[in-house]
Amino acid sequence: MISSLKLLLVASVCLALGIGATLAWQRYTALSAENERLKAAQSSPLVVASASPTSDESVATGKKMVLPSPTPEDIATGSITGALGYPSEGIPPLEVVAFQKGDLAEYVKLDTQSNQSTYTLSGLKPGKYVVVAYLKSHPDSAGGYSQMVPCGLLASCTDHSLIEVEVKSGETTKGVDIKDWYAPAGTFPAQPK
Repeated sequence: MISSLKLLLVASVCLALGIGATLAWQRYTALSAENERLKAAQSSPLVVASASPTSDESVATGKKMVLPSPTPEDIATGSITGALGYPSEGIPPLEVVAFQKGDLAEYVKLDTQSNQSTYTLSGLKPGKYVVVAYLKSHPDSAGGYSQMVPCGLLASCTDHSLIEVEVKSGETTKGVDIKDWYAPAGTFPAQPK
């Protein structure tokens, strides 16, 4: 009779463990699916139509300035904006460059100030671009908006391929964060002269 009780107790514990494992697996698969959905949403930049802004951050000074109403030429071009990052306590002065995909001779660039945490490249023709930043003090050191950024910049993230960014006429492509400074030398295009 005691061995029957032991057997019943062991069977009950095994059943409880099996139910717990099944519930844990279901929770794991649900969280994995949600994580993949969030990664996919983060890898494609948010494109928002610009509506006659009244003020914006000046790239050069970091101060607010009043912008004029958009001209037809402005509407025929678009913009790219995002965050800047650098693996140290501060962000050094950078040269940010948007290269037209397939033609590295076509680009738009701007210079940033020390500790400037955002940028906006304006006057871009509609099309696809890749975005890279270069240290002003060491032009051979480059960071980019690559697959490593939406991956979370983790050591397990090894894909440093640049993400194509689409620019549409009269719109601003947001969320193009230049934070991958971990790519091997020569991975990103050379700084234009």
